[in-house]
Amino acid sequence: MFKILKYKSDLINCEEEKGTKKLQDRVRSIEEGIFIKNYLNLMTFFKVFDSDPIGIEHLEVRNVTLFPRRSISEYAELIKENTETYISIKDNEFEEKLKKLGIKSEQDEYIKKIKDWKEACYELSKSIIEHEIEFFSNNKEIKSSKEIKSFYEELKDKNNQNLHS
Repeated sequence: MFKILKYKSDLINCEEEKGTKKLQDRVRSIEEGIFIKNYLNLMTFFKVFDSDPIGIEHLEVRNVTLFPRRSISEYAELIKENTETYISIKDNEFEEKLKKLGIKSEQDEYIKKIKDWKEACYELSKSIIEHEIEFFSNNKEIKSSKEIKSFYEELKDKNNQNLHS
């Protein structure tokens, strides 16, 4: 959805309609165009598999600060740093299912964007990282903003299109 809205921002650029039924109908239409095409939920074309269970030796309980400005903290179970786990997403049935339905992916702008989901993952993660770097650069009064900004800058260096292939 991120990728489609990024390239078709005019779909949601409707300030004058904010809060109206017309805007709600437009948003519903966009969602249906992206996720339900020809009465078929396109997202079922992807098989997303959970990671293997993470062993207790890779977990820890730590006090975390949720809102640095107000210092609200609580304890949370976290995965230890440098723990590796894998998930898999299989999309090998995508083209096959489209052919059975008589849909040509080259002819449908939504399907083209969904089909290129790996690039969309890269673009979304890149956008989030850039937003966080900007936020913590502009909010230096937050206690750990320098460390958090540094963390996101490291992620930015690691995030690349090959990572999402």
